[in-house]
Amino acid sequence: MSDVTLTQMPTGLVAPEWEVLADEAVQPALFRPIDDPFEARRHVIVGAMEGDTPLGLAVARQMGGNSLRLDWIAVEESRRRQGLGRRLLRRCERLGQKRGLGWIHATYSSRDDREAFAGLLANAGWSAPELVEYRNAGYSGDMDRLGPGWRAFVARVERQGFTVTPLAEISDEDRRRALEIETEQVGPRAAGYSRYLRQMDPAISLAIREHGVFQGWVIGVSHPGAGYHRYISGFVAGHLQRSGWLIAALDKVMRLQAEVYGPKSVALQEASVEYPEMMAFMKRRLTPYALWTEDVFLCDKRLPPGPAG
Repeated sequence: MSDVTLTQMPTGLVAPEWEVLADEAVQPALFRPIDDPFEARRHVIVGAMEGDTPLGLAVARQMGGNSLRLDWIAVEESRRRQGLGRRLLRRCERLGQKRGLGWIHATYSSRDDREAFAGLLANAGWSAPELVEYRNAGYSGDMDRLGPGWRAFVARVERQGFTVTPLAEISDEDRRRALEIETEQVGPRAAGYSRYLRQMDPAISLAIREHGVFQGWVIGVSHPGAGYHRYISGFVAGHLQRSGWLIAALDKVMRLQAEVYGPKSVALQEASVEYPEMMAFMKRRLTPYALWTEDVFLCDKRLPPGPAG
């Protein structure tokens, strides 16, 4: 292992020799250039080489706030259990510390075999896994399968003044209102309005209105090649929470996606543990029609203060 060197690499890996370490289903975007300078600056990529042979790779991104997120780590199969994963992880931690960040974190899914990954984090002093999110993937055209009372529920919410309009067409006044509502979100994983605008797919992102007044949003993203459209942020103002309005917006955006991308296009919905009512609704009403579901767990570690040596 003494001949293995670790190197911080440029963003947007395009060298084909690195693809031997890639799981295309996990993060195919690693092997395409990152054209957005903002996204490029957020990324930290560390490669492990023995001569010209790639043996390991770790990818992390600086998130909003004070944290570096470990997105992906892999070691060539014949070189596992020799400490190389630990070295890659330690280098990411040091680079986060060098950026002045206070935390590094990672998430993983109940659908994946992550025993080795969880062991790597535990041995490096990371926290025990904590459930943070539930995800549900299904066909966008399946909303009418929820039963005869579903349309009646949405109609009842509409009689209360509920409407939706394209999020990409909101006014300056709406944007000011969105930033006000954003401050009402709770929890460390609050998915704010402004945080995800760069990724928004305008075709499947909606503004939620009460008698015409902006009161919330649903933001959808469409990653080429991902195989699904993901809804990464949905929120309504405090006085409308627990009223069914966000659930009605879910119905609207699913029907919109079915219209734009086809009824067999897959929608990935997410619910944070900070909002147990939405999580309970998804498990109770959407799970019976899901293509797959997963629980998402978080591990993290506090980084020492000051720049790393």
